[in-house]
Amino acid sequence: MFGSIILFLVLVGLDCYVIWRLVQFVLNPEDLDKHKPMELTTRIFYFISALLYVSVAYTAFNVLYKSTEQSQSSQTLVAQLLQHPFGVYLIAGVGAIIIVFAGIQLKHAIKQDFIAKFDRTQLSDKQRQAIYL
Repeated sequence: MFGSIILFLVLVGLDCYVIWRLVQFVLNPEDLDKHKPMELTTRIFYFISALLYVSVAYTAFNVLYKSTEQSQSSQTLVAQLLQHPFGVYLIAGVGAIIIVFAGIQLKHAIKQDFIAKFDRTQLSDKQRQAIYL
């Protein structure tokens, strides 16, 4: 039960991150110049990043909402991994990477250092309020 709640929260976070990456790609809040190759590459990266996170979110959704039969097959995969000498380290490594990445994102949210990427003089009052929520 607790695992399902955590997975649901991760799914919500992934969906929000996908939306943010799409906003960065489409609306260009950083005002990147599409005529400069490096800045165009950055915007393309945002789109590719959104696609990758959609695939992760889709996988999380399937794990969360599919039948117990499929849940058992994913448990079988983990059980097979744990039978190998490297399996524990592989699972621990993936978990550690996820925790570190989440910690970095939390630090950015708490420090609100992402706000420096916005030209606040160009934003409306509503947009400024949305940034500081």
